[in-house]
Amino acid sequence: SSSGGGSDGGGDGGGPNYNFGGQQNKGQTVHVMREQPLRFRNGRPNMRKLTELPYQLRRAGNAEGSLRLLTDLDFLETKCDAGLILELLDDLAQAHAAFGTPSYVDHLKWLKSSAHSVMSRRVSLLQAALNQPNWSEIRRNAVQALARRRRDTQRRHQLDKSQPQQPQPHDLPRKRELLDDQHHQPQ
Repeated sequence: SSSGGGSDGGGDGGGPNYNFGGQQNKGQTVHVMREQPLRFRNGRPNMRKLTELPYQLRRAGNAEGSLRLLTDLDFLETKCDAGLILELLDDLAQAHAAFGTPSYVDHLKWLKSSAHSVMSRRVSLLQAALNQPNWSEIRRNAVQALARRRRDTQRRHQLDKSQPQQPQPHDLPRKRELLDDQHHQPQ
């Protein structure tokens, strides 16, 4: 995903550079934020990226990057999971006002109609996107996100199979029981 990868930091090893002052820093700020993960290793959403990257892309006049971010299902889902669906609606409205791309309007209408179900956790954002008509960009993005997730899962499983399996601490008592049962079996 164009918005989900990256490292926990950036720059010269001294951590991320969040210098927002000055025209020349706009592109650097966007680059640093884009390279950060959507979620940290512990699974928590990267709130700074979720809240500031849409603004920084608008501020830098990056219409293409803004569109790519605000139509990326991984970004949308993470922002909704973080409880920021209303802010996401605002991001889409502001991006539409700044850049005028019709895709923002489509996503805004879709999110408004899905917001209650998503916020109440009755349906995932992915499912809401897959429920859209076959011809819609929103559904196409969801199908692509689903295919990407399947590939990522398959790659992880292949990596897991290629690495030697170490017994997990919670597996050891059960293995001992099985060995004890075999040892005490009459022959």
